[in-house]
Amino acid sequence: MLRWRALLVAAVMGILVVAEPVAAVAATCSTVTVPAYFAAAPSWDTAARGYPTVRRTLVLDPASGPGAQPDVNYRTVVNNARAAGAVVIGYVHTSYGARPSSEVLAEITRYRDWYGVTGIFFDEVSSGAGALGYYRPLSAQVRSARGLVVLNPGVHPDRGYLDLADQVVTFEGTYASYQRARVPSWTADYPVSKFTHLVYGASRGQLASALASAEQRRAGNVYVTNDSGANPWDTLPAYWSAELASLQSRCRA
Repeated sequence: MLRWRALLVAAVMGILVVAEPVAAVAATCSTVTVPAYFAAAPSWDTAARGYPTVRRTLVLDPASGPGAQPDVNYRTVVNNARAAGAVVIGYVHTSYGARPSSEVLAEITRYRDWYGVTGIFFDEVSSGAGALGYYRPLSAQVRSARGLVVLNPGVHPDRGYLDLADQVVTFEGTYASYQRARVPSWTADYPVSKFTHLVYGASRGQLASALASAEQRRAGNVYVTNDSGANPWDTLPAYWSAELASLQSRCRA
């Protein structure tokens, strides 16, 4: 499943604490990138339905990857999600650049063959410039099929990673950590669509604050959930409809 790094790690690396929050930007149409690491039904159908003006990307992860064989239940919900207008991409971990590229490429192929995904969410991504050579051909492989590339270092990485991906997850952690997070000033050089923030452990009362912080920090893709624990992505948030409604209202602002 999705791995997450505590803010302490980011602080040690000197990435997330290099600047004060950037000034709030004008309201934009944020998208939702959902780590959909839950059972095929009914949560997948719920994640794909409702508020069609809020574009969403669902990350498929049947077995910490595509698994050893296709799952008919996930095939069904993936087809339903695409029919509802969602983008579906597959989860592949990279062990911070230590996993053999051949294994990663094999999983990319299985996702395409079994589920027809239109992109890949690369997890456990390194953040240093030294690993760019590892990720460059993996990204190119996905892009050669016009697929969406999402890289998840969970912190602000070397700027070279933004050239390899459509989205880079520059925050993944708790709501409490998110309130203390900072972004480097260079993020202003890129469109907000480049940045994704994944926030867990946020109550219904904290949802508005989390979404406002994502907008202020130039994250054009955001997902907030009240889920927590060992895997905070195994259910949809209890306030899912409210989250989509809030993003829709911001889009119209």
